[in-house]
Amino acid sequence: MSQKIRIARWFILSLTLIAGSAGAKTSLENKAGSKPAVSVWNYDHMLGVRGSLQKGEDTYKAPYQKLIQEAQKMLDEPATSVMDKADNKVAVSGDKHDFISVGKYCWPNPNTPDGMPWIQRDGYINEENFKKDDAVRQDKMCNNVIKLSLAWFFSGDNRYAAKAVELSRVWFIDPATRMNPHMTYAQVIPGNDNNMGHFPGIIFGRVYTNLLAGISLLKNSPAYTTAVDTGIKKWFGEYTNWLLTSEFGIKEGKMTNNHSIAYDQQLLAFALFAGDNATGRKIVSEVHPKRIFQQVEPDGKMPRELSRTRGLGYSVYNVKHMLEICEMAKEINPSLFSEQSPDGRSIGKAIEFVAGYLGKTVADFAPYKQIDDWDKCMDELCWIVKWTQKYDPSKNYNLMFQKCVVNQSDNMIYLLY
Repeated sequence: MSQKIRIARWFILSLTLIAGSAGAKTSLENKAGSKPAVSVWNYDHMLGVRGSLQKGEDTYKAPYQKLIQEAQKMLDEPATSVMDKADNKVAVSGDKHDFISVGKYCWPNPNTPDGMPWIQRDGYINEENFKKDDAVRQDKMCNNVIKLSLAWFFSGDNRYAAKAVELSRVWFIDPATRMNPHMTYAQVIPGNDNNMGHFPGIIFGRVYTNLLAGISLLKNSPAYTTAVDTGIKKWFGEYTNWLLTSEFGIKEGKMTNNHSIAYDQQLLAFALFAGDNATGRKIVSEVHPKRIFQQVEPDGKMPRELSRTRGLGYSVYNVKHMLEICEMAKEINPSLFSEQSPDGRSIGKAIEFVAGYLGKTVADFAPYKQIDDWDKCMDELCWIVKWTQKYDPSKNYNLMFQKCVVNQSDNMIYLLY
C-alpha cells in the first residue's frame, strides 16, 4: 500500500472520528476571538471591523452596507447545483452529479467542418461556452456562501447564516443535488481523449479554500448544525481521498507552476477544516522546499507563469495563493512568509517583483505578455500590496496602496484586510 493511500485512509478515519464526536453543540462553538478552523483573511482585523460597526462608527460603514445589500439579494435566490446543467451537457459518465467543465481556452477547430477536435488557444477565453459550465455555477455558489457568511459574521443576522448553510447543503450534502466528490471531467477538450477531463481542471477546486473560510465563520451560528458539519466534512474527506489517490490528483500534485501551490492550498484547507493538524503541519513544512524554491527565482520572477500569454495575471494569481497559505498557516508557522532559500528565493521576492509593475502599462511588461485584463491585474495587485504590508512593513506597501487605489471606498475587501 502506497504512502499516499495510507495517508488518505488515515485522513478519512480521523475525519470520521472528528465528525462523529461532534454530537454535543459545544464541539461546534467558536468562542469570541478564537480563530476559525480555516482563515484566508486577516481575522484580527475582521474582529476590529466588527467591533467598530457595533459601536456605530463610520469607518467601515460603506463596504459593510454594500456587503449587506448583496447578501440581502441572495436570500431569495434559489440554490444552484451541478444538476442545473442541460441534459446535453452531462459528462460521458452519464451521471449528472459529476462536475463537468470545458477548458476555458478551448475553441472549435477552424480547419474541420464540425469544429472537432477542439483546439487550445492559451489565454483566449471562450466566454460563450465557458459560462454554461458547472465551474460557473460552482463559483457562484462559493462566492455567495462566502458573502453570506461574512454578512452573518459582521451583522449577526441569522438569515444570512441560514442561506449560506442552505447553499452549501444543496451542493455538498443533499443526495438529490450533491456534486460527486471528484473532478474527473473538469477541463474537457471536446473531441479529445474520448471527452474525458484533464487533471489541470483540479484548479477549479481552488474556490473551496475561501468557501471553507466562510463556512468556518458560521460554526457558532444556530443554522450550522452538527448534521451539516458532519455532511460537509464527509464530502471534503472523500474529495481529499480522490485528490491524494487518483491519477489526476497525483499528476496535479506534481505540477511545477501555480497549479501545485493551489493543490497544496486546497489540501491544507481541507485538513484544517477537519481538525487534522498533523497533516496541516506536514503540508506547511513542505511549502518552501517543494514549491516556492522550485518556482520563484532569486529576483522574484516566476518563469513558468511569465511564459504564459497572461504572464502577469498568472504571477499575481500565484502569489495570492501563497498569501492565502500564509494566512491559513499562521497558527502552524507564523514565520512562513519570511522563509527564504540561501540564494534569496521567497514569497516576499515574488510579490516584490510583481508589485514593481503597479502603475505601469502593458508595454512596460515586455518582453513578457499580458494579452488582456491589464487593468484587472493592476486592481488585484493593489490589494495584494495592502495585504502584504502586515507581513513586510519595510517595503512601504501601504504607500503603494494609497497611490494605486481609486474610488473604492465601498470595496468589501476593506472589511477583510
